[in-house]
Amino acid sequence: MIDGLDNLLAETRQPGLPELRRYLADLFAADGVSGRIVEVSKLLRSRVFRVTAEVNDSKRSLVIKRLTPELAYKEKRVLERWLPRIEMNGYGPPLIGTVPEQTGQCVWHVYEDLGPWTLDKQLGNEDAVKAATCLVAELHQRGADHPVLAECRSAGSEFGIWFYETSIRDGIRNLAALNTDGKTTQPEQRQLVDRLLERLHTLWDERTYRAAAMAAFGGPETLLHGDLWTTNIFVTPGDKLTARLIDWDHIGVGQVAYDLSTYLLRFPAASRRGVLDIYRAATTSFDWELPAANDFNLLCETAEYARLTTATIWAAINAHADPVAWAFAELEAVDQWFEALQPILPVTGTDAKSLALAAGDRSG
Repeated sequence: MIDGLDNLLAETRQPGLPELRRYLADLFAADGVSGRIVEVSKLLRSRVFRVTAEVNDSKRSLVIKRLTPELAYKEKRVLERWLPRIEMNGYGPPLIGTVPEQTGQCVWHVYEDLGPWTLDKQLGNEDAVKAATCLVAELHQRGADHPVLAECRSAGSEFGIWFYETSIRDGIRNLAALNTDGKTTQPEQRQLVDRLLERLHTLWDERTYRAAAMAAFGGPETLLHGDLWTTNIFVTPGDKLTARLIDWDHIGVGQVAYDLSTYLLRFPAASRRGVLDIYRAATTSFDWELPAANDFNLLCETAEYARLTTATIWAAINAHADPVAWAFAELEAVDQWFEALQPILPVTGTDAKSLALAAGDRSG
């Protein structure tokens, strides 16, 4: 009997709690006949929790995560099939089990707790940064042009130029609907939407130019984590540092700049070149040469614009469904993100000018 388990997370009213509690009861029972829940804490989002139990005077900590059935399937495929196929089994989160809710609303994943060792808390630790960066490099190197990419693309995401183009097109369509359907009732709302539309129309006109740059400098297709924040990388201390990647919800296929732009932007600008040098040194058999800063910045900019446009789409959908102040505040925030975007790497006079820029034509 585990005291406190029968009402675990009751205040959250999450779906699938009876099934989750039964699973945890069986799991903890394997450790001992009695115990108690000593701590429950929310991690980052309302659907991820750390649960610590004391069983027979020893503690065991788990992380539990509620997923949609589609995302649960994807993450399980990552851990049980796709990473093993590229010989990276064990580099993801340590999944113990999956617990489907009986009506199919969700699936709970149960993991061993990796502790407080996320990379975002260790950016000053050179060894931790190197271990994490080498892991990212290994993922990209092992996944490059691998047959597993077809499976990943079918169940994951496509992060090539197709993602850029479809995001821009959908963004324009959803923003325009706010005006044509009369949702922009205030002058400042219409000005905001018009400003975003102007941004996206410019990006649409640049699609051929950006596609040429990706083809020239982007390198081969590979397996991408898709959400490479430093909070999604753990580097655990010990006799040897152990790095793992978690939260594979956005796994997909594309070129390395899509992952690297997210990753490098989590570091201070002055540190990014050094991190990128670690990455390049770790990809000795990778058929991709790091391009000049202008060219690399262009690749990363294309990836970031596609991401920001995706955020624009969902903010526009929310504003269309419920055109109140908070919904347009989401659009205002996205507009500010567009405005704040800066080149990832500093550019010096010794950096070669982009071939795409040299062509002098950014129109499609």
